[in-house]
Amino acid sequence: MFAAVAYSGGPDSTCLLWLLNKACELGGDPLAVMAMSVNHSLQAASTSMALHCTRFTEKHGIPHTSLQICWGSPGFPARPRPSEAFERVARDARRRLFLDCMENPDVNTSVLATGHHLDDQVETLLMGRMVSPESSQTISSCRRWGMGDSSSDEISFAGLRGMNKWIVRPLLSFSKARTLMHSILATCEQHGLEYVTDSTNFQPDITRRNAVRHFLHMIGHHDHDFDVQRLSLSSEPRFSSVVRSITTSLKHSDLRQPQPQAQLQPNDGSKQSITSALYGIASSIHKEKESLEENATAFLSEQTQSISPSTLILIRPQETPSRDFSRTVLFRILQHISPHPWGSVAAQAYRNNNTIDSLAQKLWAPEGSGGSDHNTSPFAAGALVLWTPVVIRQDGTWRRATPTSLQVARERNHQHGWLVSRQPQISLPRNA
Repeated sequence: MFAAVAYSGGPDSTCLLWLLNKACELGGDPLAVMAMSVNHSLQAASTSMALHCTRFTEKHGIPHTSLQICWGSPGFPARPRPSEAFERVARDARRRLFLDCMENPDVNTSVLATGHHLDDQVETLLMGRMVSPESSQTISSCRRWGMGDSSSDEISFAGLRGMNKWIVRPLLSFSKARTLMHSILATCEQHGLEYVTDSTNFQPDITRRNAVRHFLHMIGHHDHDFDVQRLSLSSEPRFSSVVRSITTSLKHSDLRQPQPQAQLQPNDGSKQSITSALYGIASSIHKEKESLEENATAFLSEQTQSISPSTLILIRPQETPSRDFSRTVLFRILQHISPHPWGSVAAQAYRNNNTIDSLAQKLWAPEGSGGSDHNTSPFAAGALVLWTPVVIRQDGTWRRATPTSLQVARERNHQHGWLVSRQPQISLPRNA
């Protein structure tokens, strides 16, 4: 099996499933894609949506597995009450079923494809800006499943089996809007693809993402217009100021109000202009982050030596990396070395940029500046990872750095680096 598609019956996953199936048919392997759908049993429409998924896949000859969340059974939490925010627990339960199904011998795939698209990118970016005006949070097009953020007794913990599974999102470059060519809804209409709509996705009081989605939808229903020039992609600071205005409005809006008021400068713009600009900036940030990841991979290949599965040597580069590149590289190193579960926020110092920037300042301090070449003591800076200064000889061997060895290293043109390892556990004395 090439890939499994997380299929809900909605337009996004319907479009993705149909396109991947067509691509496999054209490639001569019509059974390379299968659909997996989950009945959450949390709303009256759950059964009818599950039935639609079965009918659609049968009509198009696509292998399909329907999964049922058994709330309260071993390994699953109790069914959320109607008053509870069920989005996260439902997602964790759904992901657990997907992971279990992917390991089924009849399925046996390591790739799960999801229908996330460009509108989701915009929502994710704005949600990040609600927390921090400098946030560049976006959705990655391909990532390892990971071990999870939880302890081994919780439903969201995947453990080692999550290390050889991947999540791909082929539609991130495409919008959902019906009015745009090559969009998800336009594709569904063009090819007569039937889909269902989950009403809970549009209730702003359920999740923050729903509130952002609702806000963006309501932009076109306000009486005042919007400043298109301030959204021009040719002027990043101007565009960022409008994004901040949008997120400030979201942050101070009552999520239960049907029409949260936007605090934007009036002008002769339109919803389509704003949407196009948001698409552009989200795509630009996503591409920049993907490029940073690719460059980080090349950097780590050249500047590191693996000592053991959880220990490496990092050679200090000759030129100081940029802030964004340093963050990308150091988050990757922490995730690789940390004893916390791979992929968890704890393994990346909780994604705290201040922590990472302070770490970078210590690591990249120029020689002779009174920074890293004078302080030879090991230190920890988050994620239970220890950084020990070392000197790397020309033959590739290394030794622990001392003030004397650093002086000799400069005279003999040796390199300065860091032994990156797990921080030793501290054994506390037992109570008598």
